[in-house]
Amino acid sequence: VVFGVVGDTGQTEVTRGVLKHLSEMKPHALLHTGDLSYADGFPPRWDTFGRLAEPLMSKVPMLVVAGNHDVTLNGVESTAFRARYPTPYLASGSASQDWFSHDVGIAHVIGLNSYAPVTPGRFDGSNAPMFEWLKGDLASIDRALTPWVIVMFHVPWYSSNAGHYKEALRAQEKLEPLLYDAGVDVVLNGHVHAYERSRPVRDWKEDACGAVHLTVGDGGNYEGPYGQSWSEPQPAWSAFREGSFGAGRLEILNATHASWEWRR
Repeated sequence: VVFGVVGDTGQTEVTRGVLKHLSEMKPHALLHTGDLSYADGFPPRWDTFGRLAEPLMSKVPMLVVAGNHDVTLNGVESTAFRARYPTPYLASGSASQDWFSHDVGIAHVIGLNSYAPVTPGRFDGSNAPMFEWLKGDLASIDRALTPWVIVMFHVPWYSSNAGHYKEALRAQEKLEPLLYDAGVDVVLNGHVHAYERSRPVRDWKEDACGAVHLTVGDGGNYEGPYGQSWSEPQPAWSAFREGSFGAGRLEILNATHASWEWRR
């Protein structure tokens, strides 16, 4: 199975090029890590984004999680976002559209919401519906059927860019142990407008049993890429980073091997 992976798209000429990249990847499904239209309180922009993305998204199914531009502004954005981009939450035993799971081929894909209402503006998981659901969902995975587990949410835990640095630290403290114990393979994020690929990592240290974290918040939005804000020296856990627009192609080859490609 081939996934096209993208985040923070917006609707610019760069977005158009990124969508063309994604189409050329011939994906079986799209994984969007949030911040789709950048409507920012002007609802017609949701429609213009839909028309821009229609040639691809009308043909390729998509799983999407909410970004800050999708759910802020006193609920105006969240109403438009949820009405246009439903998730398969009921089928995965979730009580909220904001977190879900779905099997795609031999991959179990989990979507979480970085802005679930458990603490103001963030999620930390403790004693929260999403946290309890996630524990149950991870425990229910049959690795004989879906040997690959992919988790996506908007705000990255691992980023060496100054933009939004450690913004989700409390979430990481609560949720990373769950993902690690369950053997999650890949974590997908957006929010930081740059590309970064980690080595297998846990608790800011390289760990062969940890997940690979991929930040792809570089899908074309008008705010531009974060190209000049990297911490130096590059952390040991960070394998590659670049402040350019682009999108990713994740191909699950078999039960033990996958191929990842990022195209600027």
